[in-house]
Amino acid sequence: MHELVLACVTCMSVGFALGFAWQEYSTMRRLKQALSVSLASAAPGATTARHIETSILKAMPPAVSLGIGVDSIEEDSGQVHALSLSAPLKGNTNVHGTAFAGSLFAVGVLTSYYLVGEWLQRRGVDLAAYDVVAKDASIAYKRPASAERIVARSSMPSTSTLSAFEQELLTRGKATLPVPGRVMKDQQKVAVEYTINVCVYKKRKPDGSA
Repeated sequence: MHELVLACVTCMSVGFALGFAWQEYSTMRRLKQALSVSLASAAPGATTARHIETSILKAMPPAVSLGIGVDSIEEDSGQVHALSLSAPLKGNTNVHGTAFAGSLFAVGVLTSYYLVGEWLQRRGVDLAAYDVVAKDASIAYKRPASAERIVARSSMPSTSTLSAFEQELLTRGKATLPVPGRVMKDQQKVAVEYTINVCVYKKRKPDGSA
C-alpha cells in the first residue's frame, strides 16, 4: 500500500514537473515569436519608458495579459546600463499565493530583451535592419516572491563583453549577448536569478542574402 501511494505521489510530482517545463517552454516560444517583431517598429533613437510600454502593448499579447510595465531605466552619460520591468503580483500568482514561476520568467525575458534593444538604439544601430530574439535562458528560483509587484532588473554585462558583442555583430552580422538579471524577494534577499541570451542578427534580403 505504501509503495502504491509513493508511486502515485512520484507520478504526480513528475507530471507536475513536466507540465511546468512544457509551460515554461511554451512561454519562451510565444515570447520569442512576439519578440522577433516588436522592436522592428521602434522609432529610431526612442529612449523613453513610454516607448517600451507602447511596444509591449502593440506587439506582446502574452505580456499585456501579465500587466507588464517599465519600473525604471538606469543610464549614465546617455548610455543605458540597466532596465527594470514590473508586473502586479495580483493575477500572476501560483497556488501558494506567491509569484507564478512562468510570470517571473516572462518578466525576466522581456526585461533583458528590451534592455538590449535600447542599448543598440543608443549605439546607433538601425534595428529595422536586424532581428532581436531571446535565444535561450537559464533561471534559478531561490525564494518565493510575494511583494505587491514583481520587479525584474536586468543589467548589461561587462564592458569587455559588450565590446566583443558589438564587434562580432558588426563584422559577422550576428552575435549573442548574455544578459543577467534578478527579481528580489525584499531589499536584501534574491528570489530569482536569470541569464537571458539575446541574439541579434541581420535580416536577410528577399533574395536570401544578408
